[in-house]
Amino acid sequence: MKELLSEITESYRPWLVEVRRDLHMHPELAFEETRTAGMMAQNLQSFGLPHRTEVGQTGVVGLLRDDTKGPTVAIRGDMDALPIHEENDVPYASTRPGVMHACGHDAHTTIILGTARFLAEHPEFLGDLPGQVKFIFQPAEEGRAGAAAMIRDGALSDPPVDAIFGAHMVHSLPVGTVGLTPGHAMAAFDRVEITIIGKGGHAARPDTVVDPIVTASYVLTALQTIVSRNVNPMESAVLSFGSLTAGNTFNVIPGSARMIGTLRTLDQEIRDLTKTRIHDMAVQVAAGFGATAEVELQEGYPVMINDPDCTAFLAETLGADMDEEAVQEIPPIMASEDFSYFLEQVPGAFFRLGCGNEERGIIQSVHNPRFDIDEDVLPFGVAVFSCLIREYLRRAQTG
Repeated sequence: MKELLSEITESYRPWLVEVRRDLHMHPELAFEETRTAGMMAQNLQSFGLPHRTEVGQTGVVGLLRDDTKGPTVAIRGDMDALPIHEENDVPYASTRPGVMHACGHDAHTTIILGTARFLAEHPEFLGDLPGQVKFIFQPAEEGRAGAAAMIRDGALSDPPVDAIFGAHMVHSLPVGTVGLTPGHAMAAFDRVEITIIGKGGHAARPDTVVDPIVTASYVLTALQTIVSRNVNPMESAVLSFGSLTAGNTFNVIPGSARMIGTLRTLDQEIRDLTKTRIHDMAVQVAAGFGATAEVELQEGYPVMINDPDCTAFLAETLGADMDEEAVQEIPPIMASEDFSYFLEQVPGAFFRLGCGNEERGIIQSVHNPRFDIDEDVLPFGVAVFSCLIREYLRRAQTG
């Protein structure tokens, strides 16, 4: 691993940095990644790799080798940015106001592309190991389920994928570190929208109205007891509201109020329980004030569950090639990832690549307008994916 990383760093780091910075300067939102997808397709063509475009609207799928005698292993990078205005003062800052790669997807895409280039230019690395490699460049991870769209368009078929791996930047680990989470790794999410319908009127005559703002306040407070009083303390759930809107002037009590939030769970039974309690509690509390609650629960991504065998394979493979402290087991988090859709279809695992550097002030978390990465993670990521691909094909050959 150290020799491979040294070779990739020497030969490919300048190009990897150039690609990543280009992507960072030209971010594109979900299902709008036409420039990024075109860039991926052009590069795959220059590497001599067959590829498909418009998979899941703006996704791209490349294929290395044509050897159906062995397994097909896939690696995925997401391409979309976030509607965040960048605050970093760097030469490669976003050129699009209000749009930024604040979650490291530019790095993910670059690493998968770099892996494709390295393997295409160094066929001796995989040698005569039977099998194929798919490179999946996915749109719309940020809340728009691009993975599901790609699956519907056949990203996991022709040839069928036997295993899939993906990675995500994490600022809390330094470059050169990998974080693994066996089993339930990331939460399911659901969108919660509650409209409280009361009766509006003059603010000086509250006795003649049904105040939706007061009602919404009580509903919001009551809903917080679901996690603390209905969910087993040994389980996990998060219910947070990011929006509460009502009225537009100081002396009128409005006729309605609207609350929007998110539910995060790591277990399907807890997910079902909390959704039922949200609906029932909102309706019943509102009724106590003479108001009506309309509850809409929009299902989001499923729980992301890493396959135990694939996670153990990662731990063994990377642990054999890296220093002991460089491979860490990390706890689940309540954020969500649509890589979960891939893992519902085929075995695989999702892991973390450390991108932080305290000395250089690279300490901000994802979804922050000052998020950035230590670009040494780019060649490191290529080395990690290349090693795990080779080892996966080798183990498949030997049984």
